[in-house]
Amino acid sequence: MPNIHPTSRCVLLLSLLALTGCEPIESPPEPPLTPEPPPAGLTVELTDLKTRTIGPDGLGECRATVRFRNRGPESVWILSPLDGSRDGRLMPFYHLTVTGPPDPSDWQPRRCAVCGRWSNTRWPRDYLIDVRAGEKADLKGVVGSRLWAAGRYTLQFEYVYMPGANGHWPPDDLAPPSQAWRGKVATLPVVLDYLPDPDWRSPEDDLP
Repeated sequence: MPNIHPTSRCVLLLSLLALTGCEPIESPPEPPLTPEPPPAGLTVELTDLKTRTIGPDGLGECRATVRFRNRGPESVWILSPLDGSRDGRLMPFYHLTVTGPPDPSDWQPRRCAVCGRWSNTRWPRDYLIDVRAGEKADLKGVVGSRLWAAGRYTLQFEYVYMPGANGHWPPDDLAPPSQAWRGKVATLPVVLDYLPDPDWRSPEDDLP
């Protein structure tokens, strides 16, 4: 029997498999790379904006409720934020853009070394939210920002859930749930006037 080069054997084997009807294993379909339009009637807005003074020289912070409203004929499933959603590390992204008086120190918030599910929660069971037709869902105080001085600020929020877009694949333990709507939707800009509390006192001032 003539000698057959190993490479030739591989080619021959693949040819035989093709002839016997074996089909290659297909990869699962990838999510769309471009955002879908919001479902008919789905909107998002910022409500219940609150500010408070937290430091000297007028340093403050704001918090807001994110309200999803569904004026469409069918339920829409969205996802509440993970640990990492607010700072763009994990989808769904909960982007809050704040413009106003400049930050004099280019302060960056502290970020935990790890991100993912919040403690004592299960994915996706504890994160899926059904916004039913004609109803709303309020996520209280889920976004916020530092306010560096007195003045007028403009806030705008965007919800983004497009796993696979721009190469952003979720960790293995956060597989995209089939119910969750994929796309993005944003609020209209909201104006916020911040006036620091002139009577603010450091908690250390009250120590004995």
